[in-house]
Amino acid sequence: MDTQWLIKKAGRVLQKGPATARNMALSKLDMWPVRRLRNADIRRIPVYCISMPHEVRRQRIITKQIETLGFETFQFVEGFRGKDYTIGQLEKMGLYDDKGANELHHRSLNPSEIGATISHCQTYEKIRAHGHDIALVIEDDALFMPSRLDSIRLADLPEGWDIAFLNSFIENGRPRRRIAGNLFEGDAYTGSAAAYFLSRKGIETLATNWKPVVLGADGYTGRNDIKRYMYYPDCALNGSVAYYYNSAVDFVRPK
Repeated sequence: MDTQWLIKKAGRVLQKGPATARNMALSKLDMWPVRRLRNADIRRIPVYCISMPHEVRRQRIITKQIETLGFETFQFVEGFRGKDYTIGQLEKMGLYDDKGANELHHRSLNPSEIGATISHCQTYEKIRAHGHDIALVIEDDALFMPSRLDSIRLADLPEGWDIAFLNSFIENGRPRRRIAGNLFEGDAYTGSAAAYFLSRKGIETLATNWKPVVLGADGYTGRNDIKRYMYYPDCALNGSVAYYYNSAVDFVRPK
């Protein structure tokens, strides 16, 4: 047994709590326990999952979740692999603005971060083409919490809403501005792009004029010109943040 690996994982459990140990154990078994959703309104929402072709294990686990939960419409969207390009190539392709990114982040985005944003934006374009009034966008490391999804009332979403996060990765206390039930006024945090609802208006806004990329995926969905809300507690976990998966994105926390 790898002693250093064991010490590292034990440290994470002590830091994050017993749920982290559960997630690690379930990951070893290639499973995440879910059940059929009782909330028919949620089951009818079309689901778009961003994934890379080689992520066979993630796709298998997310597909099993989706089928068990009872979502009626589901499809994978192939992600954009930013690591296949240099920053210079992405700029020449009109997909990235390094000067703009530095103005916002005080650093350059790395290719994997740029690729993640492009993947989400290309998904918005696909959803817009299908003309959905509401859609659910997820990354392939999403882990659903059925009882919390069942508590969602779509009618609680205020008129003119754009985006509602199912994962907000809040570590420092619960949000304060409750709308109704488990819906709050919100913002985008590290990990927010794991799962979120989009309205037709939100889809149109996010799908328009996203080139060139200057923000990471979480930051782009946190733009100031869209109406953002969040569900709390999280209705879906970011599996990479929750120590179920190893992260596929080389994230660097902004200064």
